Amino acid sequence: MRAIFRINTYIIDRSLDTKSKLALIILACLLVLPVSHAVAQSNQNLSIFVEGNKITPSIAPFMEKGRTIVEARSLFKALGIQLAWDQRTKTVTGTKSGLKLQMTINQKIATVNGKKVEIDASPRVVRGKTLIPLRFVSTAFGAEVLWNKAKQRIDVNGLQFKDSTLENMVRARSASLARSCPFF
Repeated sequence: MRAIFRINTYIIDRSLDTKSKLALIILACLLVLPVSHAVAQSNQNLSIFVEGNKITPSIAPFMEKGRTIVEARSLFKALGIQLAWDQRTKTVTGTKSGLKLQMTINQKIATVNGKKVEIDASPRVVRGKTLIPLRFVSTAFGAEVLWNKAKQRIDVNGLQFKDSTLENMVRARSASLARSCPFF
């Protein structure tokens, strides 16, 4: 590798004058910088709202292959999901209203109520924080996820309506009231 670099450097040194070399370096920088800046800028401005409330995780959420990766603790808290961490198995578990979701670090298989589900973005640990795919977790617990590209904003909504256990409790209570009250 070093020999190839020396040969390429020698050819450039011999065939181009100083002004041409400078122009080549500037051109290379102009081609690379806008792309890296756009990627960095899109991730820096990413904001997440759960039921209209902005969440501010300690590690900024980012996009990876079209998937939003976010800190588990802040997302679980905002969604009202109980969080558990098993250090031995490196597994994060979220439970809410009879639903149990388990994801293991660096694994693309999650478990939802005992059933294995393939996910396209595996959880990972960054700076001591567990990061997880936002859409998979949110939709597993019945939420709707909306993406606004222009604003770089993600809205997670509908938790209060799509929680099947809560919905069943409300229906059961309504049916009970209907039986006990003739005018209901």
